[in-house]
Amino acid sequence: MYKKIYFFLMYPISIYGGWYVYNWLVTNPLERYVMPIIIIWLPETIGWNNFFILLGVLVGLFILGLLGMILEACEKN
Repeated sequence: MYKKIYFFLMYPISIYGGWYVYNWLVTNPLERYVMPIIIIWLPETIGWNNFFILLGVLVGLFILGLLGMILEACEKN
C-alpha cells in the first residue's frame, strides 16, 4: 500500500525539488558564483536564467533517481 503512495508522490516531490532550487538561485543571487573551469562558459552562452532552469531540471532528475532507487530497494525486501 505505501509503495503505491510513494510511487505516486515520487514525481511531485522531484518537480517541487527542482522548482525550489531554481527559485532559490533566482531570488537569492550571490555576488559571485564559483564554478569549475569546465562549465564556466555555459552561463555566458545560454544565459544565467536558463542556466538556473537547467540546474533545477538536473536536481529534479537527481531527486527522481534517488527516490526511484529507494523504491526499488524497498521492493526487493
